Amino acid sequence: MVKKIFLKIALASVPVLLLAALYLYADPFMVLYKYDDSAANRKKHFELNEDYASTEAYLKLIRTHQYDAYIMGNSRSRYFYPNEWVKRNPGITPYYLGVAGETLFGVHGKLNMVERKGQKINDVLLIADYNLFSRAENSKGHLFTKHPEVSGDSKLDFQLANARDFFNFDALYQYFKLKPEGKQTILADKQILAEATIQKNPDEYYNKHKHLFYQRDGQIHYHRKFMTKKHRQLLQDIKKLFEKHNTRYKIIISPLYDQKVMDTSDSREICEILGKEHIYDFSGVNGFTNSMYNFFEPEHYRPHIANALMDAAYSGFRDSITQQRLH
Repeated sequence: MVKKIFLKIALASVPVLLLAALYLYADPFMVLYKYDDSAANRKKHFELNEDYASTEAYLKLIRTHQYDAYIMGNSRSRYFYPNEWVKRNPGITPYYLGVAGETLFGVHGKLNMVERKGQKINDVLLIADYNLFSRAENSKGHLFTKHPEVSGDSKLDFQLANARDFFNFDALYQYFKLKPEGKQTILADKQILAEATIQKNPDEYYNKHKHLFYQRDGQIHYHRKFMTKKHRQLLQDIKKLFEKHNTRYKIIISPLYDQKVMDTSDSREICEILGKEHIYDFSGVNGFTNSMYNFFEPEHYRPHIANALMDAAYSGFRDSITQQRLH
C-alpha cells in the first residue's frame, strides 16, 4: 500500500519535474544566466523585462567604466539621448537608466544602487509624469518587477516570481509557438520606423494614425490625487541622496497628448520636497501638447520634442501657466 502511494506521488511529480527542467534549460525570461548578447538575437525567449536587462547591463559596464550622470524615467525618456544631454550640460559622463514603466520606487532604488556601487551622482535628468510619481511600490509580473539590486528583494523571491509566470498552460503554449531565434519586436524599434516614415511623409503617417489622436476640449484636466506617506518618504530619500552628492538635477514633467496635469496638492508637495527650482512642468495645455505632430501616438512624443524640452530646461525657461501651478 505504501509503495503504491509513493509510486503515485512519483508519477504525479514527473510533469512538474519536466517543466522545471524545461524552465532551467530554456530560461525563457533570460533571468537565470548571464548573456553577452543582452538582446539574445539567437535565443528563443519571451519579451524581456527591460528593467532587469538594463540593470544587468549597467552592473556589467561599471566594472570598467565610471559614470557620474544619469538620465532616468519611463518610456518617455527614451529620446533624451546622452550625447544630446552632454551638448547642453558639458563635462559629464552620462548613462541612460530609463526603462518603460519606470516608477518612483524604481528611481529611488536605482539611485541607491548607484551609490552602493561607488558611482558618483553629480547630475541627474529625471523625465517624469503622473504615472511615474504615483507608483511607490515594486511592479508585479515578470515584465516589470525590479531587479533585486534595485528593489532590495531577495534573488530567490525574484526568481520564484518569474518561474510562477511560466508555469501555466498559456505561457507554455506561447513559448512553444515562438520562433527558435530572432529579436523580439519592441516599442523602440517601432518608433524608430515611425520617425523615419514621418520624416519622409508626415501626412501619410498622421492620416493613417489619426484615429489615435482624439479631440481635446482645450481645458486643463487633473489626475487623481495620489500622495501618501510612502510617496513622501521616497521623495525625501531621493532629496537627501541628491544633497549628499551635491547633485545637479533637473526634473522634466512630460507633455502628453491627454493634456492632464497632476493634482495641485500633489504638485506642491513634490515641489516642496524636491525644490520647485529644479522642476520643469510641461504637462497640460501648451505648445508642446496642442499638436498631434509632436507625437507618435498619445503616450509618446518624438525626439525633437525631447531636445526642445532639454533646451528649455537648460536655458532656464519656464512656461508662465505651468509655473502658476507650482506656486
